[in-house]
Amino acid sequence: GGGWGRIAGEILRRGSRARPRPGPQRPPGPPGSAMIKAILIFNNHGKPRLSKFYQPYSEDTQQQIIRETFHLVSKRDENVCNFLEGGLLIGGSDNKLIYRHYATLYFVFCVDSSESELGILDLIQ
Repeated sequence: GGGWGRIAGEILRRGSRARPRPGPQRPPGPPGSAMIKAILIFNNHGKPRLSKFYQPYSEDTQQQIIRETFHLVSKRDENVCNFLEGGLLIGGSDNKLIYRHYATLYFVFCVDSSESELGILDLIQ
């Protein structure tokens, strides 16, 4: 049991920590250089069910990011890749959106280019 609240809580707990990866590790960067920039969960109509930003943004900017992210992922076919280049979303072209669509919810991670797409998809599942 526990439902989506338990799942969302686990995603937030696990998502706020970088997973160790084999090979050379990236040195700690300046504040705000976290690999996971944001975790967003919204329904099929774009209503946010959960949003966690790991960088400071104004409320208006957060709402704009949620709207733009919903429009980007909701317009895509179910049979296409679950990775998108972030473009200007959340700080520049160095970012990617990685998402999964389950039933009526979209689970979206905005990460920087050093993060593993498959690792994030595994985290979402």
